[in-house]
Amino acid sequence: MEPEPDIWDAGMAAARAFQTEHGHLDVPSNHITDDGFHLGCWLGYQRALKAAGHLPAARVAALATFNITWRHDPASTEAFLETAQAYAREHGHLLPHDAQETYQRRPLAQWLLQQRGQDDAGTLPDPYRRALRDIDRWWNPHWSDAWQRTLALVRDSTSPPVITPGPLPGDADHVTRWLDRQFDMFPTLAKEQRQQLAALPFKDSPLALALRRTPTNHFAGGLRAARHFYRQHHHLQVPPDFHAGEGDRRFPLGPWITDLRAQVRQGALSSEEIASLDALAMEWTPASQRAQTPPAPLPSAQSPAAVTSNPAAGEEPALQDTAALVGAHDPVFWTAESEPPPGLAPMIFGGGGRRTLISMPAGAGKTTTVASAVLELAPETCLILGPDALYLRKAAATWRKVGDRPQAGLGFGPHGGTRLTSAADLADWIRQQPPGALVFARYADARLVADSHRRHDLPAWGHLVVEEAHRTAEGIITPEHPYASIHYDDRILTRRRIYLTATPRIPRQMAPGLKARDVDWAVHMPAQKIFGSHIVPTSRQTLEDEELLAPCQLAVVRVRRNPASRRPRQWSTEANATAQIIERLRLRRVAVVLATRGEAQKFGMQLAVDMLDAAILLEGDSPAGRYAHDQPVIRCVYRRYNPLPRDLDAIVLPDPNCTATQLVNVLRPLMAQDVRRVARTRVLVPHAVDSDNDPPSDQSLLVQRVTAAFWAHDPTEPIASLR
Repeated sequence: MEPEPDIWDAGMAAARAFQTEHGHLDVPSNHITDDGFHLGCWLGYQRALKAAGHLPAARVAALATFNITWRHDPASTEAFLETAQAYAREHGHLLPHDAQETYQRRPLAQWLLQQRGQDDAGTLPDPYRRALRDIDRWWNPHWSDAWQRTLALVRDSTSPPVITPGPLPGDADHVTRWLDRQFDMFPTLAKEQRQQLAALPFKDSPLALALRRTPTNHFAGGLRAARHFYRQHHHLQVPPDFHAGEGDRRFPLGPWITDLRAQVRQGALSSEEIASLDALAMEWTPASQRAQTPPAPLPSAQSPAAVTSNPAAGEEPALQDTAALVGAHDPVFWTAESEPPPGLAPMIFGGGGRRTLISMPAGAGKTTTVASAVLELAPETCLILGPDALYLRKAAATWRKVGDRPQAGLGFGPHGGTRLTSAADLADWIRQQPPGALVFARYADARLVADSHRRHDLPAWGHLVVEEAHRTAEGIITPEHPYASIHYDDRILTRRRIYLTATPRIPRQMAPGLKARDVDWAVHMPAQKIFGSHIVPTSRQTLEDEELLAPCQLAVVRVRRNPASRRPRQWSTEANATAQIIERLRLRRVAVVLATRGEAQKFGMQLAVDMLDAAILLEGDSPAGRYAHDQPVIRCVYRRYNPLPRDLDAIVLPDPNCTATQLVNVLRPLMAQDVRRVARTRVLVPHAVDSDNDPPSDQSLLVQRVTAAFWAHDPTEPIASLR
């Protein structure tokens, strides 16, 4: 990673100036002096030379006068480059699947994302760019990361790649199908992509000849058209005037085949070209009568029963059976400590390590589905974790409807159940219960459960079910994570972990035109192996189509500010805009959600000024039994307020201080609305403007966060704008 061969004097001068000013030489890797010298990069290179034994003794002594620390700082670019090199040796590339992915317990994916951003902006120092290219030439491709990862997988495979002439079998693997698509798409790929495909070690694959020709090569184009015809008709008896394809891709296949037969008689075709056509059952001297026979299509090579999901391609499996729900998968153990206590090891590794992530839309019945599966297949003790006592009481009621088992709550009492107050109480109660007892506990009490295993001989659970699991999954899961006790096998001992959520992926914010690889994920559970296999039994769109869930629309609503309402008080503008939205859309049951209780009260008071006929309810207010016909009922509540009604028309979100993860939880009751109660629901972001000519605010931080939260619940639904 040589910055320049002849800048020792300049580097020493910069180092001397930094040491004089700061009293040390702990220079950040990206530090650039006022005159543009990359001092951090230069010092990192000197450390690398010293470690390799290539830095002359005189230079070592000169730098030592500045009290230089010779070891790379763990947060330095050089340290991350070493981690990147190890990652590339193991994976064959520098393209982690997700920005939350870690390697050697370091946030390598996030660091690489930052380097790509600097490289795209032209601000990455040349030595670092060269170092990354030396590790992986295609570390920052201009095409899909997934494409480059698959190319590396094919390139490094012990089995030589093959281009299949005929129809693919229904059980063809991901690599075979990917190569098949590249053969047809070859002319549309970037030059560097084509070069990588041409360099693959094909063996016994005559059709690969087309990948070694230029994209405009006539023979290669004919070979692609011929394979397409062969797959449809299982022969190359092409009518003389037949043209394949449409538009710009139209190819004179019939005349081309006729010309090839003439060329082979003249000896004008190479052995490679002949072999490629022989692979497609070319008949160089066809019978004339067969040329007039209408081509008969082959039966489909892929039946519905043969279609399976492909995790390597990022596909998510459909629900197959109940066993999949309760974690019938090969065990993988995650331990927070390098050596778990010997007394617990038999329980940790004795039949545990199975994990399943189940994502279903809000209102789809996740709790009922999993309770039925667990109680039917596994009459063992079960621990259910949730965010708070109110949520857990509702969950306990659902489990009781499914099956009448003994229930207890840690730190609270479920209806009809026992209240436990300590780790010792928990262990004693479990010992007295028959198989199948259920315990409900808050996330915050997970450490009490772990303590009960270690200090009070609490046996391993049959199942650990984590409700609203995304709330425990923000960031990257490490032993230092706030909810590590929930996720690691040596903290809470259980044979199977089941994670339930409607939102396994939550971006921090979403702006128009954002690339997938640039998304900053607050939560991305499928990308972290600690959550196990990902199962998606149904989608929100399916439940809307079946009229089980009410459709929901997200809209940024621009309203003209009422000049008479321009009061200096906080929230006056947003309250006026909200009042106009409610009147314009004739909404009758609305919740306005803000970041704190105090702000909710202030907003409610401002809204009351603009809506004299509405019933404005603040947190703690009891709703009246009946309201006047068409009277708006508006609740101004704190973001953690739970008991929202089941007949909401809309949620209004005016507060930019709410994060996307908080907004995801705010939206849950609205997204779960039954279509029998509400025909359609809305998520509304008010934006007050002075005139219709004001520029749009679709880029505001509030809009980006709300969009991210809405997308987390419904990844297929785009944002709409009401003007």
